[in-house]
Amino acid sequence: MSISKIKFGVTANGDEVTKYTLKNNNGIEVSFIDLGGVITNLMMPDKDGNIDDIVLGYDTVAEYEVNMPSFGAPLGRYANRVSNAIFTLNGKEYKLDKNESTNCLHGGNTRYNRMMYNAETDVVENGDSITFSRLSPDGEQGFPGNLKVNLTYILTEDNELILNYKGTTDKTTIANFTNHSYYNLNGHDSGEVYEQKLMINGDYFTPFATNNSIPSGEIRSVKGTPMDFTEMKSIGRDIDVEDEQLKFGTGYDHNF
Repeated sequence: MSISKIKFGVTANGDEVTKYTLKNNNGIEVSFIDLGGVITNLMMPDKDGNIDDIVLGYDTVAEYEVNMPSFGAPLGRYANRVSNAIFTLNGKEYKLDKNESTNCLHGGNTRYNRMMYNAETDVVENGDSITFSRLSPDGEQGFPGNLKVNLTYILTEDNELILNYKGTTDKTTIANFTNHSYYNLNGHDSGEVYEQKLMINGDYFTPFATNNSIPSGEIRSVKGTPMDFTEMKSIGRDIDVEDEQLKFGTGYDHNF
């Protein structure tokens, strides 16, 4: 195992951005930058030993400062959508950015992947880790509570990439973290992924009520629907099936 770092660039605000790389003894490498705690590269050998980068990303700091698709990004304080960009908690109403029609998407305009993080590397059991941390102050993005955010990535000798996201707050708040990497197992620049196969260990999904991508509140079985990935199937097999949920989501954009 090894951990290395290099200078990646400088932000528009003058912050120096560092790129960190974890590498195991099987030739797998995963890289991150402390601008956003973003996964920039995942170098993975295929069955013939050919190594390629299987996540989408950018080559410059300037591109990551925009990053509208959120390539490789940890999203928060609230990933996905808040309907009408407003919520009520303990009797108080909180207004958020309307950055997707009437919705608040991925926390609004000031996203977590556009922030600078402190980085700390460590040697852990069966691997190496890196943790990105920052304090999201009370009121940032419109959410209550000072929230200490820790994003930990672990690369193991078993070829696992483990993501542990943790938030600690001093007020009752809402939080919903995720990682927004786009994967292409044929290589990041190889075209469509429709023939690649996927399994999702989820028997249910949250359908949308309309095309605004807000869950209706129903927990629906995937059985008999194009959402059924409980057994391995190609991603594109059912994507053109006549189905209301596929229309609402313009494909698969649902919670499982």
